[in-house]
Amino acid sequence: MKIKTKKIISKRFKRTKNNKLLHKIKGVNHLISKRTSKRKNRDRKDQVLSKTATSKILKFVK
Repeated sequence: MKIKTKKIISKRFKRTKNNKLLHKIKGVNHLISKRTSKRKNRDRKDQVLSKTATSKILKFVK
């Protein structure tokens, strides 16, 4: 029997060509005034998920 994709995981993570997972930084939309512009620019980009978390989540993403 085919395993269904977990929809919430497929919406939050993007899979790259080399089976890495990208995700957005949490907590970016509030308390921004005290952050530096360098930090705000860095937080806009997708971050690579760690290898241990990737191995757990890749089961549910196609």
